[in-house]
Amino acid sequence: MTIKIASSGKKRVDDAVHELMDTFGCNNMKVMIYFASTRYAPDEISAAMQSAFPETEIFGCSSAGEI
Repeated sequence: MTIKIASSGKKRVDDAVHELMDTFGCNNMKVMIYFASTRYAPDEISAAMQSAFPETEIFGCSSAGEI
């Protein structure tokens, strides 16, 4: 099992997701867990991640309480 870690500081959902796509490429991930800033609308980031990684089981949550 390989674990990969990535992050994005982009302010727009589309930009952040594209940055993650560039980082991960097409590596056929089975599972992805992401923590998203509360500045992203939950429905928007969820839909964008599902669209970007359609073959991956994705679990996401906010990073409420972030420093």
